[in-house]
Amino acid sequence: MAVLTYLKKPLLIIFFVAIIIRLFYIISVGNDLFFNSFADAGIYSLEATNIVNGVQSQEPFFWPPLYPYLMAFFYKIFGSSYLSILIFQGFIDALCCIFIYYLGRKLFNKKIAIIASLFYAVYIPAIFYSGFISPDAVVPFLTLLFIITITLAIEKHSVIIFFISGIILGIQALTRTNCLLFVPVFFVITIVLKKSMKHFLFLAVGTLFAILPTTIRNYKVADDFVLISYNLGINFYLGNNPEANATYFKPNNYDISNDFTGKKTAEFVNGTKLKASQTSSFWIKKGLDFLKDYPTHALGLYIKKAIYFWSAYEIPQAESLYYAAQYFLYFHIPIFSFGFLGPLSILGLIFILFKRKYWKNFGLVTNAFYICSIFVSYMPFFIIGRFRHAVSPLLILFAVFFAFEFLSMYKAKSIRKITISVIIIIILYITIFLINPRSTKDSLCEAKTHLGIWHINAGEYDDALRVLNEVVEKNEKCSDAHANIGNVYFWNGLYELATKEYRKAIEYNPKKVEYYKNLGTIYYYQAEIDSALKYYKIAKDMAPLFVSIYNKIQEAEQMFEFKMKQPYYYYFVLAEQLMDLGNYPQAIIWYEKSTELNYVPTTVNKLSIAYFASGDYQKSIHLLAEAIEIYPQDIELLNNLGYIYYKTGDSNKAHYYWRRSLALEPDQPWLEKKLQTIKF
Repeated sequence: MAVLTYLKKPLLIIFFVAIIIRLFYIISVGNDLFFNSFADAGIYSLEATNIVNGVQSQEPFFWPPLYPYLMAFFYKIFGSSYLSILIFQGFIDALCCIFIYYLGRKLFNKKIAIIASLFYAVYIPAIFYSGFISPDAVVPFLTLLFIITITLAIEKHSVIIFFISGIILGIQALTRTNCLLFVPVFFVITIVLKKSMKHFLFLAVGTLFAILPTTIRNYKVADDFVLISYNLGINFYLGNNPEANATYFKPNNYDISNDFTGKKTAEFVNGTKLKASQTSSFWIKKGLDFLKDYPTHALGLYIKKAIYFWSAYEIPQAESLYYAAQYFLYFHIPIFSFGFLGPLSILGLIFILFKRKYWKNFGLVTNAFYICSIFVSYMPFFIIGRFRHAVSPLLILFAVFFAFEFLSMYKAKSIRKITISVIIIIILYITIFLINPRSTKDSLCEAKTHLGIWHINAGEYDDALRVLNEVVEKNEKCSDAHANIGNVYFWNGLYELATKEYRKAIEYNPKKVEYYKNLGTIYYYQAEIDSALKYYKIAKDMAPLFVSIYNKIQEAEQMFEFKMKQPYYYYFVLAEQLMDLGNYPQAIIWYEKSTELNYVPTTVNKLSIAYFASGDYQKSIHLLAEAIEIYPQDIELLNNLGYIYYKTGDSNKAHYYWRRSLALEPDQPWLEKKLQTIKF
């Protein structure tokens, strides 16, 4: 209720400005962006759909569960549309402006509060992430709820409010678990500042109270102790391995595309089934082994992570602010970006943490240490732009606070302090703008490649080819674009073109194991088993943890044996696999080779089905009629020929061949029913 007393006219205007910008972005651009149904966002949507449909996993949660359940709530009411959840996200993000104002009044003064609130209203990353399917879209709201309640608890010395703040922190942990680091941090500052330990205990108990139902559920379904989720281990490994680059990067020695939880790989290495907690422990150990074996490399990584957290560049994963900016010109305004905000917020933190006078304000110090705990919590993992969005509201407050401090120094003509501050600001701005993991151009290429993959997944091959060709026109050396052009050709049965594109991909990025595996598969379906095995084995030698490659090698070796001993069966199996892929023209080639070597009813039947599926009905009829002359009592041949005549509208001939089949085998009730549908 206290927040409502601050709803004066200027603040209401700021709130409406915030919500109008967000809703305009969401409705005009955000709702149609491909990455809202791609990668993690697509998985969240699938989980939400499963919840709505009553499909419950019998595994502990891999990701914190709150966001999928929130999506499921909106899906249940409004149907499986992203728009409802995005509008909700836009609304609560606009509410953050009011919370920022309230918190700013509590910690600083009215001027700082109103400017910080206004800046968040127009802050580009906040607008962008409010229109993205991700738990990070709701985390700033939960952060502010928690920070406001704990600030009130400190002010009023209320154990009840500390307990409530703990519940809110626990709820936040059900979206992003890393916020739990604040609990031990608060314990330490409670001791250092000689505050009541009772306050800490109520905070901790409240946090546990919110988390405990999830822990119990995990134990109940899998007899396994998992506090919230078991993605900690694999995320730790992604941030601590020889190929890690401080951002999200798929290591080449692990097939994350087919095993994103890491469970299959961990079980393969251990040679036994593993519980979720054991899977997490496996990857934690591998990450720790890297830290022990490569300490210098690891130190460099952690320095990069620390810098990237504050980088002006909004580091993407599947989502890309720079891609969205092509359709929303507002995102090009530099002053409303993190690049402008970052250095000022760092200096605000420094002022509060290194000036004794501010330590008297326990609430203010708690806010500063909350920011630090979130920053430190991501250091063992990897950095993405949206991760820091959890503390964006607080960073804005601290940045505005420093701006006022600087203005005070200017008015007081404190030349020494001004000079030091200006030097630090210049160094920080140079650092965060120059030290970036990649360029905006590379980000756009990556985003457009993801768009191409999205089109491939949707079966929109022409659109995929158009987008991916645009990428290679701008950046010929974009290996992923070439590989996915190869995938389009592969799914269309154009194996020679697919081979050419994959060779280019390997030329531009010879370290990517997946390219060798996929090239091996292309050769496999061209019946070039020797070449398939060659590339499969290259992939295995490069990456022993690439689990899916072992099945490929086993399958290829088995086919090689068939080719040597039973070539007709080898061609038959290959044709069957191509039918499963929907590549009917290529399947026809291998069925025909099989029939040349071993003319039997089963193969002829399959060949006729392939011709029928490809639209050549006359060829299908001719093949079956010819085979029936040789095998007049084969029921399958008679039934299939009758079916093709039935589908092509020749009821007389369908009736004739089906009657012949029933004369040979009367016990075919399905065929009796079919005959009853024929009208003469």
